[in-house]
Amino acid sequence: QYTAAKLGDGKVWMTRNLNLAGNTTLNSSTSNVTSSYTLPASSTDDFYDYRIANVYNSNSTNCSSSNGCYSYYSYRAACAGQNPSSGTCSQDICPKGWRLPTQAEFNTLKSSYSTGSKLTGSPFLGVYGGYYYNYDFNEGDSSGGYYWSSTANGSSNAYGLYFTSSNAGVNSNGKGNGYSVRCVKS
Repeated sequence: QYTAAKLGDGKVWMTRNLNLAGNTTLNSSTSNVTSSYTLPASSTDDFYDYRIANVYNSNSTNCSSSNGCYSYYSYRAACAGQNPSSGTCSQDICPKGWRLPTQAEFNTLKSSYSTGSKLTGSPFLGVYGGYYYNYDFNEGDSSGGYYWSSTANGSSNAYGLYFTSSNAGVNSNGKGNGYSVRCVKS
């Protein structure tokens, strides 16, 4: 169900956002977890609290300011329940053989694809999916794209890739935000 491409950074990336439904149970034979992990039920509640794992599935591919696109995960959900305060999470919700990219890998990626126009084009096919925070959907409908990395920056922040039509960057944001997930080959 997921397509992949080798990008300018030399790594193989998924070319579609991860789209796991809330309440999905992952196990070590099919996912990048060490033991079973069940994603929380889909809800827009609590997308502000870094201590809680959250998932929201929009069931839509029509992004707009009121309608999200695909699935959104808090950092803790993307890391399959883990919340490291430094380094990277040792497990995540990516399929077996894939993993969350690191902050360094996102920095390398944005060196080759420096704007949203480049990241939404072939081969990465990024999505201006916006993000969830504090019960609200923000920056969708061709405004911004946000993806979690596995790299923590303290107990309440982690690094992620963001892009708009004119730029791209990797910065630290609250782990309670609901971002998309794009996996890279292990």
